[in-house]
Amino acid sequence: DDTEGTVAHVLKHKPHRLITAPITATVRDAITIMKEHGISQLPVLDENGRHCGIVAEIDLLNYLVQHEGALGESLTELIESDYATVTPYTRIQLVRSIFNDAKVVLVVEADRLLGVLTKIDIIDYLASHRA
Repeated sequence: DDTEGTVAHVLKHKPHRLITAPITATVRDAITIMKEHGISQLPVLDENGRHCGIVAEIDLLNYLVQHEGALGESLTELIESDYATVTPYTRIQLVRSIFNDAKVVLVVEADRLLGVLTKIDIIDYLASHRA
């Protein structure tokens, strides 16, 4: 059936709940959250709860190498926009090509962030449906 191949199905299959950080978080907060939840990308939400970007492990690593001991600094200068957004109704086939340009995909509906998808989430979903 055609509906099996949408982002909504991948999100349903994904075990974790959505983990985010507020725009007011510090570098230390981001590291703690990512370690605690075993995630490598952290969406950042503004005061209204809307996504305003993402912080990835590589951003934190680069920042720490360049700024010794600046763990109390705001996350704002690390927030990047190397992500794409899709809706829950986006077909998985489309998401595959989106990953050619973006390292992570945010699932958004009506300004609300519903989830984060990485390549391994799609791989896991497709593999489990073929098992």
